[in-house]
Amino acid sequence: MNLVYSCVFFNEKYIILIEKLLSSFYNHNKNNNICYLIISTSKFEEKIRNICKNIGLNFDIWTRDICNSDKSIDNIYEATYSRYAIYQYPNINNYNKILYLDTDILVINNLNPLFDIELSNLLYTLYEDSNNNRLVHCALFDEKEFTIAKKNKDTFTTAIILFINNTIMLDIIKNIYQSIEHHHRISNGPLPCYDQPIVNKLAYSNKIVNNKLLNNYCINIALSDGVNKLSEISKYLICHFATDVGDANSKIQRMSIAETIL
Repeated sequence: MNLVYSCVFFNEKYIILIEKLLSSFYNHNKNNNICYLIISTSKFEEKIRNICKNIGLNFDIWTRDICNSDKSIDNIYEATYSRYAIYQYPNINNYNKILYLDTDILVINNLNPLFDIELSNLLYTLYEDSNNNRLVHCALFDEKEFTIAKKNKDTFTTAIILFINNTIMLDIIKNIYQSIEHHHRISNGPLPCYDQPIVNKLAYSNKIVNNKLLNNYCINIALSDGVNKLSEISKYLICHFATDVGDANSKIQRMSIAETIL
């Protein structure tokens, strides 16, 4: 069996996003041997459980006591790196391959082609351009590193992550989680785009990411992209609506438009 999972914390409007995501997943994968895990807070558990039951999902909910800070900026930061806590999930050993999806995503087609890929001990992510805003991906890069990463198109979004489930990969993810958690403890505030610059830096230094393969299966729709780009998404398996972090309204709007097209 394989696992798909998402995280819902901090902003209750993200429950609207997860319902759209889960519905799109079920529409194309109802007969697949996949469990869908939602990592969330006990505050949201009942609403999410009801959504999953109404859809008819094979699901699990794992509640974690995070995002309890009085500072909203800390809450958002904790929410963004909760995805890397997956190595602590009690039932992790039940699954062969694991796919993480942000909530601002629609599943467009059956996911079997993704899970049929023979994976190496790498995190498979989706390329995202660093040209317009270096800090989103490369806030921790020096100029030489940034020049090389830009030339080689090494940067990526952490909205979609696919990996094989083994001890090597879980150790890599544990290291990412602990690195971000350490940065959170010692810094005055998060980096732009929260977890993403740290993971891009770790990937660049340790060669733990393949950000090319998923480009054949997944697409990013950025806030700057016109609505006409939505006409392209039907040929992909997954579409990520990459608007600003925490801006649920813009994500709901784009996803709702896409639902009318599909």
